[in-house]
Amino acid sequence: HAYSRAHAPPPPFQVVSVGQHCYVALARGGVNSQHVLILPIQHYQSSLTLPDEVSLEVEEYKKALKEMFKSRGLSSFIYERNYKTDHMQIQVLPIHKKYKVGNKNWILDIYFSL
Repeated sequence: HAYSRAHAPPPPFQVVSVGQHCYVALARGGVNSQHVLILPIQHYQSSLTLPDEVSLEVEEYKKALKEMFKSRGLSSFIYERNYKTDHMQIQVLPIHKKYKVGNKNWILDIYFSL
């Protein structure tokens, strides 16, 4: 679930970082305890509609999160969710390195190991 400054602010314990154009928050009901969202502060339907400065900040957050999870021995599964909403979300899900995306059953392996 995403939050927006235009609506009720997220509970402070869920916000991880606030940038100029985006923020990172823990995912409510996340797949695991480190599942986070990268969200633009303003509403945009998808990453295809982001202004350059917002897109750059999203990429910086993605890079920083990947590096952080890598330092913990984890890989990152990153995807965008924008189904039936005007507030896109970048989902960042740390996963154990033993789950290789090249394995056709990798998502099922993760799901059934949780």
